[in-house]
Amino acid sequence: MGPAGEQHIFVITRVRAACSGSTKYRCVAAYHATQCQGAMALCCLLRFLAVVKHGSNREVIESETSALHEKYCSNEDLPVVCCPFITFLMAMCWSTKFITPDNPNVGCGQYSPLDENIGSVSGDNKKDITVIDLTEVRSPTYCFIKAAMKASNGGDVVTPPPRVPLSARQYLCAYTEGDLRGNGHVTKLDNVKLTTLDTLVSVWPKEYKRTEIPQDVASSGSEAFNLMISEGVRKLIGMPLLQSVAPELLSKSKIPVPTITVTQDTHDMYDIEKLYDLWQAGKIFQVYGALQDLLPFPHNGMPLLHSVVEEKLSNKNGVLSLAEIALRDDQVEEILNIYGNRIRRLDLSYNSYLTAKIVPRILQLAPHLNTLATLGCPLIENDHVYQLLRDNGNLFHSLDAFLHPSLLQPLELARENAPYPIAFSYIQASGTRSHPVACTLPLFQPSVIIRAILDLVALLQPSVITRAMLDLVASNPKDSSWQHDPLGHVSAVTPATLFSGFRKAHCENREVTCIPQYSLRGLQGEGWVFALYTPPRVSTGDKMERDRRHTYAFVRFKQPKKVGEGEMTGHDLNVTAEGAEIHTFRSWLDQIELEDQPAESAELVQELDHRLLDLQLDLDYGLKPMLKDDLLDFVKSIQTEQ
Repeated sequence: MGPAGEQHIFVITRVRAACSGSTKYRCVAAYHATQCQGAMALCCLLRFLAVVKHGSNREVIESETSALHEKYCSNEDLPVVCCPFITFLMAMCWSTKFITPDNPNVGCGQYSPLDENIGSVSGDNKKDITVIDLTEVRSPTYCFIKAAMKASNGGDVVTPPPRVPLSARQYLCAYTEGDLRGNGHVTKLDNVKLTTLDTLVSVWPKEYKRTEIPQDVASSGSEAFNLMISEGVRKLIGMPLLQSVAPELLSKSKIPVPTITVTQDTHDMYDIEKLYDLWQAGKIFQVYGALQDLLPFPHNGMPLLHSVVEEKLSNKNGVLSLAEIALRDDQVEEILNIYGNRIRRLDLSYNSYLTAKIVPRILQLAPHLNTLATLGCPLIENDHVYQLLRDNGNLFHSLDAFLHPSLLQPLELARENAPYPIAFSYIQASGTRSHPVACTLPLFQPSVIIRAILDLVALLQPSVITRAMLDLVASNPKDSSWQHDPLGHVSAVTPATLFSGFRKAHCENREVTCIPQYSLRGLQGEGWVFALYTPPRVSTGDKMERDRRHTYAFVRFKQPKKVGEGEMTGHDLNVTAEGAEIHTFRSWLDQIELEDQPAESAELVQELDHRLLDLQLDLDYGLKPMLKDDLLDFVKSIQTEQ
């Protein structure tokens, strides 16, 4: 039996099998969380249900799950961490500390993804279980499964009740003896639908059993949704919003919808004229759907597409989605030549014709663009994106988010795993830590960086330190290491999740735009580095030194001299503090302004500036700017730990 308070979390969805074409429930992401029981489990679940629907997260999830369709025949064929984005969001919600108003300080475990095929009770059935169904990301369902508990008199483990899905209210009753007063999490989860027992049986037929199956109802066990899909329906469910929707939801509307017969080879003028008639009649939705059926998109349809684009941009929010329209590079360029200055967010996802060559042209023709989405574009490969970032890095300065699978790879926290050129790094080292903590960004995003640092330094606030100490002492009274390095008890996944995307003020929900990867190449002059160092705590007798502050700096290291034919990396890390630029927060802002980087809001800058000044006054666990000697110690500690 594992330590008390552990939890297994499983995300499930319907996946269309490659062998039969049938659609079945499958587990696509699994995670292990420690110290997560009772009310804390509800809090983490609510985080997850909010973040999956936040910003562009829903689009990425739908892209990730739709990519599984017709690729695998059985659960055993699924790769480990087959949905890295969903797994990363689970780490964000169950293993990351957030210090925000009106939210408890929860989430402290290590990054612990599980094999999706582990089974909900494999290995240890003494853990509580959370199951989330993301078949419909806009309206997910959930349930808890209660683990067996020890008898109150310390006797043997009682026999667990039948394995049935529990609501938040039912689950929490086991920990509060029925007293749910003051728990707002229960009230919020009352409005979320419960995952059914039939669904659990469908995913894990050997672990969950129905009590009774009516004879006139088809089984929803391992044979659930085992139906052949017609080509017409197959075409519909290829759309991102409908890919994993149940077949019964695809039934025809009672309201007659005009249909267009489009010749797939020529798309003659008569077909386009029909679409013009629909457009004139105000059938905008039907026209857009018909345009998505033209493969490839015909040149004689461009005037109509211009009308659609004009309509989409008429509300002046700068958002343009051309997802699932089979445009070629030259057609996208034609649109941008006219409308590029008005576009701030462009979605070109699910296009089998676009190539990587169009990306630089987009960035040139849309100077105010801050988000570009190219999910599900097979001709824009990962290596193409990495090369674009190397060759055209200057074009990406104004871009806050580039949504592409190449920047959403499985998280790595302890070994070099950044295939992209690094624009910014967070590197944390200490005299008491065995391995540095690091994460990197492919795009230089000042707003993301500043908010992430705000959240990180919030962990050093006196009230947070005091609460963390109490929690650590309660869990392990003999562990006094927190006195030397409070940040050492922060999960290594925390910086990665904090630097992964945007959040609004007083909101913990992030729009994740990349999964930051581990790398120390910033120490070799690749991009800016935010360095955070905890010096060794020197004590004399019963007293410790008075100044125990952490040190920080924004640093740009000099590129090292070549050794042989290449630079030394990894265990032979070739890095020096000699000639490095060391900046405080304010001097760093001045420097990036000289480099024509986008300026940040005065309010955000002032918030971090005040936070850093306050922490500088705390001699126990505060934060002060690095001096050159501090940077030398920082570098030496990393060299020692390699």
